[in-house]
Formats: sequence, structure tokens, C-alpha cells
Amino acid sequence: MLIKPFLSPLRAVPGLTYYPIVGNMLEARRAEAMTNALRWMTQLKSKLIRFYWFGGQERLLTGDPDVFQHILVTNSKNYHRLDAQNNEITGLTGSPALFVLSGEHHHMIRKICNPGFVLSLLHTMIPVFQERGNALFQLYNQALSESSTDTADIDIQATLSRLTLDVICKCGFQYDLQSLENPKSTGVMRFRHLVDSVRTTFVDLLPFSRLLPTKKNKKTATDREFIIEFTSKIIKEYEMQELNASKHRDLLTSLMSARDSEGSGLSDKELFGQIIGFIFAGFDTTATAMTWILLQLAQYPEIQDKVRAEVNQVFPDTSIYECDPEKLDKLKYLNCVIKETMRLFPPVPCFFRKSLHDDVINGYKIPAGTVIGLHVGALHRLNVEDGETFRPERFLSPSDSKAFMPFGKGPYMCIGNKFAQLEIKTVISRLIKEFKFEMKPGFTFRRVMSITIRPHPSLVLRISKI
Repeated sequence: MLIKPFLSPLRAVPGLTYYPIVGNMLEARRAEAMTNALRWMTQLKSKLIRFYWFGGQERLLTGDPDVFQHILVTNSKNYHRLDAQNNEITGLTGSPALFVLSGEHHHMIRKICNPGFVLSLLHTMIPVFQERGNALFQLYNQALSESSTDTADIDIQATLSRLTLDVICKCGFQYDLQSLENPKSTGVMRFRHLVDSVRTTFVDLLPFSRLLPTKKNKKTATDREFIIEFTSKIIKEYEMQELNASKHRDLLTSLMSARDSEGSGLSDKELFGQIIGFIFAGFDTTATAMTWILLQLAQYPEIQDKVRAEVNQVFPDTSIYECDPEKLDKLKYLNCVIKETMRLFPPVPCFFRKSLHDDVINGYKIPAGTVIGLHVGALHRLNVEDGETFRPERFLSPSDSKAFMPFGKGPYMCIGNKFAQLEIKTVISRLIKEFKFEMKPGFTFRRVMSITIRPHPSLVLRISKI
């Protein structure tokens, strides 16, 4: 282990000093999420660096837009997702979901899912986004009416998670969960715990950690059983709709049609994996994105005022709020705010790929089997002017798309990115039109990682009526 770095074919890549056994992972887990990658690349004066995983395993980490382009687009067939990453998420879903698959299996499942995400279908979902946004508006209004002052302190993160869980269940699977109205429902709590169970501590990163008889692992197993039962209920309701000739065109229709078709359809296990996977992906990442957006608007009141002015111009009637694609498309400055927030706080700030064959990147020989971390946070912050500054105006003019990839790029690009953007625009514009968001005095947080990067503790903001 001590002489390995001197013999490694990757030794020419700028690298970190490390500890035997734990590599650089102890240091990585101690710091706030995204901090180390930015610091390491700055110190080594390179956007492609070498670091060490457990057991002295060498890995690469990059924030270089040309490397992203090479791995995700130009030579994407040579780079697959990690088996270990698959096993982690598959442990929760029961069968590999689309966002952990690679190669031909990914291509087959994505082709099946694509009809559920065509733009014309997504536009028909806007009323659901709007209805759930109205439900959240009523929830915040109720909190204000029950307050002894003209303000209320709201757990933004928790309420947005309930909204997005409702949205993905309704839009994707025609299932009315109504978790906004029932915050302590079993389904909401089980999904939240499963998301939080993904590698949140140093021990969780150790090999075979999920096999340990810990209280956390036992709770996760119980929650997983509930989610499987929940998914069975969704499928049974779909089958009843089919018998009653009242099917809707949605993601579940695409998945069920594939299962029912002859030939290479989905097995029951694969169907379960896709449904659970889409619920996870659909509610946590979008809720996290909206949480960061409202946090930024609370920290920058002048930008919040500018967004509100634009929303009022597009939706001038205070008593009627009817969204449609054309109106949402007119919210240009809000779109800049959304992009700038995702630049600073990409929902998934780092993901890994593994080379199938030897390659050359930036002049360095990359052997087959090399694991490379594509750090979206570093990509977004190290390749633009004033990368640490929140400045939405930077997106008013055309920018280098190679240095902005909040949803990835190439054949593995997030299939639900347009769905998420429409949902975010609809909900944020509704809330900003009605409420002022401010930081709660004394509230502090740090960035932490699970499936997504999010504030910890759960973000609480002070709201008041406009």
C-alpha cells in the first residue's frame, strides 16, 4: 500500500497525500459537502486530481468541462456507472432503477420510460403542479393565521418534500398521496427515512455496512418492506383503472405496457424497481432544488423582489393564478435564479464512472477499471468568473453549456429534467407572488450529503404575507 502510489499508472496525475486504510475519506467526511473537492483542486492547481478511497484505492476527481464532455458524451460507451453505486440504491428499490443502470440495460429501460416524459405530456401535468402549489399556499396561510404575529417560521424543506412526493405520485402513477394534508402519514415518513439512510455517516461508507445489525439498518429494512407494499398498491389501482377503461397517459402506463408486451418487457421485479426509483428521484432532488432556491431568495431580498415583480407582471391578477407553458416561459429572470441556484447547489454534486477500457484524458493514460468522480459542484464553481457569487444575471446571456450540467449530459442525462423545471417554476412563482421569505434570526446550517446535497438541519425560513 505504501509503494503503490509510486508504481501506479495514474501517478502522473496531481494527487493528495493520504492515510493507509482510510485514504482521504476521513478528511472528506469531516468537511462540509463540496468543500474538499474545491479546496483540493485549488491547492493542486488542477481540475483533474487523484485521491484515495478506502483501502488505498486510487480514484480520480474532476471539475474539468472537457473531461466531463469526454466521459459523458464523446466516449460515453467506455464509462459505466459503478456496481457499488448500483447496489447502494438497488438495496432500497429492490431492483436497479433507471438512474443506476448502464449500457444496453439502461438504453432499454430508458426507451420504455421516454413516452412518460415527452413535453406535450408534461404540459398536461402543470395543473397538478399548480394544485399542489395552491395546497402549499393554504398550508402557509394557515400557519400565518395561527401565529401571534404577522410572520410564521416554516420548515421549508419538509413541506416542499411533501409537495414533490405528492406530485410524482400523482403525475407519474395517478396516485393521490396527499401528504401535504397528512404530514405524519406513514408513507411520507418511510420515504423520508429511506432517503436519509443513504450513506450519511462515516461508518455507512465502510464496505458491508448495510449488513451490520444496527438500529438504522433494521429500520431501513422495515421501511423498504412498506415501500414495496405501497408500490403494489399503486400497481393494483392502475389495473383497476384499466378494467374500468379509465387509464391515464403517464409514466406508469409506459412501464406497465412494457411489462405486458411480449418479448423484452419488464419483469415484476424490474417494474417495482423503476416505480420506487422514480419516486425517490422525483421527490428528493426537486424538493432540495426548491429549498436552495428559497434560501437564496431569503438571503438576497433584492433578487427576491425582482423575481416577484416579474411574476406579478406575468400573472397580474392577484385572485387568479392559472399557469400554462407560455406564461411560465415568460419568467426569464426566475429561470436565471433557478439556474444560478443549481449552479451553486447542484442536487447531485458528484457522481462516479468506471472506465471499461484504457483511455487517455488530458494527456494522462487512464487504465481500464479506473473510477472517476465527476464533481458537478467543482465544474460549476471553478469554470466561471466569480464562481462563488450568487449572480443570476450571468444566465441572461448565452453561457458555455460545457461548464453547466445540473442534470448531467449525454445518454445518461436526467430523464426528468424538464418535468422538474416545470414543477419548480410553477411552485416557486406561486409562493413568491404571495409570501415574503426571510432568514430566521439565529438559524444556521451546513451542507450535507445523502442522495442529494441539502441544508442541515432542515431549512426553516420566516414568511409573511405580501
